[in-house]
Amino acid sequence: MKFHLFILSVFFSCNLYAQIGSNGTGRLNMYKIGPGVNLTGADFTGADLSGANLTSAYLLMTNLSSADLTGADLSGADLDSADLSGANLSGANLSRVRSGNITGTPTLPTGYQMISGFIVGPGANLYGANLYGADLSGVDLSEADLSGANLAGADLTGANLSDTLLEYANLAGANLNGANLTGANLTVANLPRVRSGNITETPTLPTGYQMISGYIVGPGVDLSGADLSNTNLSEADLSEADLSGASLDGANLTGADLTGVTSGDITGTPTLPSGYQMVSGY
Repeated sequence: MKFHLFILSVFFSCNLYAQIGSNGTGRLNMYKIGPGVNLTGADFTGADLSGANLTSAYLLMTNLSSADLTGADLSGADLDSADLSGANLSGANLSRVRSGNITGTPTLPTGYQMISGFIVGPGANLYGANLYGADLSGVDLSEADLSGANLAGADLTGANLSDTLLEYANLAGANLNGANLTGANLTVANLPRVRSGNITETPTLPTGYQMISGYIVGPGVDLSGADLSNTNLSEADLSEADLSGASLDGANLTGADLTGVTSGDITGTPTLPSGYQMVSGY
């Protein structure tokens, strides 16, 4: 009898604490581990999931506090509302990972960081993410999906947005100064009061916007203090734009739409559309 009880004890112990196989699949705490599995709400506190294959897995509200996820493949996984307090994700594959409302601060692979409850980094799936006013300066968001994200007032100075999807993203009042926009798609993005400058590449912009001398130029943009001297702004739509403090010496604004433009402290003498003139910096 004791022998049988011992066997049963070993059996259940193995199922509760089974190791992940070399292919990244297996069983742990009676749960199947593998691609596409649904582990919503599971408790993996302190679990060894190193090297686990959790591609496209559902890990919503999963407790992964202090779990070892080093080298795990989490590409395409959904970690929304998961508890990652003290979790170790070093070397994990986080391409296309979804997140939000995450609890705790895990150890993340190089290039990734926690911002406003989201895992932010190259290739991350941040579709519709609320990153209002977030400090994303210098962050690598290359090939990330930020379509429909709320980036209003966000600081994206020096951020890497190469090949990033920004369709329908709200960039109202965001600062894109010095950002890398190589191949970025801002089609139908919301750009009122957006700040820019020192942008060296040409992203796909909404109708009415264009890149001129490193600035995003278009209706409602914030060009206060911008150096636009000797630039060709002819026919540009600058309606409702802020040009206060800008340098416009030698700039050509012939045919530009200046309806509702904000001015003041403008330096230089630009060529203006018919009916406009410079008076005391206005």
